[in-house]
Amino acid sequence: MKIKLGILAALLAGSFGAAGGPAGDCGLAQAEWKLGTHSHLEERDGKRLLVVEVPEKDRNGSYLSRAEIDLSPFRGLPTTFSMRVRIDGIEKEAGRKGIKFMVTYQAPSGAGIWHGGWGIYGPADWRSVSFLSPIDDYTGKAELVLGVEKNFGKVEFDLDSFRAENHFDLDQSSAQAFYTDRVLKEKRLRGVMSPGGNMTEDDFRTLREWGANLVRFQMQRLYQDCTDLDAYGRWLKGRLDHFEKLTEIAPHYGIRLILDLHSAPGGRRSDSAELLMLHSEEYAQYFVRIWEEIARRFKGNPAVFAYDLVNEPYQTGAARFDYLELQKRAAEAIRRIDPEVPIIVEANQLAAPVAFRYFRLLELPNIVYQAHMYVPESFTHQNTPGSRYPGVISGIEWNKEQLRHTLEPVRRFQQRHGARIYIGEFSAKTWAPGAERYIADCISLFEEYGWDWSYHAFREARSWNVELEGTQEKTVPSADNPRKKALLEGLGRNLVTP
Repeated sequence: MKIKLGILAALLAGSFGAAGGPAGDCGLAQAEWKLGTHSHLEERDGKRLLVVEVPEKDRNGSYLSRAEIDLSPFRGLPTTFSMRVRIDGIEKEAGRKGIKFMVTYQAPSGAGIWHGGWGIYGPADWRSVSFLSPIDDYTGKAELVLGVEKNFGKVEFDLDSFRAENHFDLDQSSAQAFYTDRVLKEKRLRGVMSPGGNMTEDDFRTLREWGANLVRFQMQRLYQDCTDLDAYGRWLKGRLDHFEKLTEIAPHYGIRLILDLHSAPGGRRSDSAELLMLHSEEYAQYFVRIWEEIARRFKGNPAVFAYDLVNEPYQTGAARFDYLELQKRAAEAIRRIDPEVPIIVEANQLAAPVAFRYFRLLELPNIVYQAHMYVPESFTHQNTPGSRYPGVISGIEWNKEQLRHTLEPVRRFQQRHGARIYIGEFSAKTWAPGAERYIADCISLFEEYGWDWSYHAFREARSWNVELEGTQEKTVPSADNPRKKALLEGLGRNLVTP
């Protein structure tokens, strides 16, 4: 039996995470620190602390400290990094960044690879922060980077609490997906995400002219408005009432509907985007009950192609309810009511393609597996303003073949399991240079692989709306522009292919 040396070392040390993978501090205890400005090390109550204290006058700087760690035991594995922090200040305001908790290493090309936490702000007493990242097969020496960027206040990092752990088993199964004739005979679906609000018959008329045959209808609510379940239930009823009206309109325009629970009960943690229902029996039970009620209400409705259980699940590490097991519970509840309606489950890490490395097949009929495509986000979301596609972005040459490489875990999952794949969202911002080429290349790959897809999003935010063009500062209506042409060319395949 072959076993990687790093994992063997972890085995001999008896150091494993929840899924049987390696766990440890990656050698941080012995590491030398390169301290940034306004930073120092101290010992207090038996703990080693990195303390960063930035005065308000220096709020626009970057104050980062670095220590070398060894990630070789985690090569090829989805890895959870966690640490306890205490925060005084570092508040979230417009134009401010926050606490930096990252790992970085070099790709063989020399490009820097960065993995990091969600927006982390204060104030807060001691609490654990974490993020989940896939570690590349070539990774060995890396750096842990801690500090504050473009903000001010004080943060204390408990260095002894730092952990890297593998909680998710890689996909090794050869089980096969099962689809009834209803799904096998269903034609390819190409369409759009709905606006965040209500849709009108005029919207469907326009989408018919564009060639769309699918709308993924998003039921979206602000995270913080999902904690009160009484209020959440009233909101949900209103969205379902509107959706039922759409099921009467859509068939007249040859459009199928996917019901997307875009906002889950409980919402998300603000510092990691992790679904709160993964840690709450109350929210988890409510989630399953929602889908029982929806299945009863829409059973047999021919306008409904599928139920999309939860948008962009995110689980960083050990949780009371696993992100996929909870989706399975909801799917089983639906199956007891409706044995055939397709059910869409989404991969972890906000449905990222890389999360298909450890996505698992659900042994239920007519399950469709969903990914979202916004890679590289520094381009699609213009996190690096002015980044261009195709072109070098963060040290990597991005083109159609690099997109193919990004989607490879999804393709392998499809081929291994004979699974139906659906790309529920993909896009690039209105002002992203080369957005039309990115959209066209994505659609070309989806078509090559036989996947269903929906563009994000129709008549929604100006960031994504193909009926607008312009700059980040100003967009204007546009009946004809390169992004819209790329989308319409893709949707036009519905008119000439099955």
